[in-house]
Amino acid sequence: KAPRRELDAHVRVLRETVENAVKMNRLDAAKALLAGIDEYPICPEAVTMRLRVAYALRSAMRCEEALELLKENDSKDPLNAAAPESLFEMGDILENCLNKPDEANQARIRLVTNYYGENDFVERARALVKGDPPEVPKSKLILLDESQGESSVFDRWAGGNCGSSQWIGARVLIEKGFTVHTNGRIQGKRNIPTPDILSRYGLVIMHGKYGAVAKPPLPDALIDDLVSYVESGGSLMVIAAGPDLGEGRGAEFYNPLVNRFGIRFAEGEKLPQIASPAMAVSSLPMGDPFEFDPCGGVEVESKDGTMLARYGPVPVAATRLGPCFPNP
Repeated sequence: KAPRRELDAHVRVLRETVENAVKMNRLDAAKALLAGIDEYPICPEAVTMRLRVAYALRSAMRCEEALELLKENDSKDPLNAAAPESLFEMGDILENCLNKPDEANQARIRLVTNYYGENDFVERARALVKGDPPEVPKSKLILLDESQGESSVFDRWAGGNCGSSQWIGARVLIEKGFTVHTNGRIQGKRNIPTPDILSRYGLVIMHGKYGAVAKPPLPDALIDDLVSYVESGGSLMVIAAGPDLGEGRGAEFYNPLVNRFGIRFAEGEKLPQIASPAMAVSSLPMGDPFEFDPCGGVEVESKDGTMLARYGPVPVAATRLGPCFPNP
């Protein structure tokens, strides 16, 4: 396996070569070069490179070819920071270049359905949608909250890293029939979810704070909003990185939140890197996609590290690759 520096260099050279081909109006060469990025299927630059060539093809009135590249983006990496822009351009080409208004409307409906609402391309598509988009059942709608500057589904490089595993996990949820929104790094906004936004989701996942990035602390107002969200029937999953990642402060970052549910993630213990504690609280049965068993016991601890308790009437499950303990 090539080291990261080497893989990054490959991608950089490929991106620059594609860009130069576009600038020289050698669009067939640019299209051919895109085959090289398929060697790096999790690399986020793939979407932006295809989008760049698609814009150039459209300017040359080669709209069918542009559309094929955008469809490739849609199928291969829907969890990309540039995916909403790519899907918006798909709708625009279908309507204004290929005269297929019905297909354009379907693309825009997917855009407003499958992506976090506080996004300029989603808002623009919503204004163009004809008819009412189908409403995703709340039980099938998941928010990956990345408003605290966490590691993100967008943090991927050609060889794989922590963000890659989050991307893979989100894709698994999508394959299981869930709609997954992420609010990370949208047009430079922090996008802290409001109570109204939280209420739209059946499950909110907090994840990805690890090492030296596990600061500043979670805002008290957000903690209060998340507790109210659970008390109103929402489901919350919190995943803290293991203590050996970076400065090992992931548990410290999330404990002010999970403490409110009678759970404490152990801090400072030296465990294997894989030892990442996770907690879920839910007013609904917690089965697929997460293998928690809300049997309703109180502080029951089993040999495999699963602890079950209750937050008021709400079942609490904590999985323990790293140690999770109830508050004293």
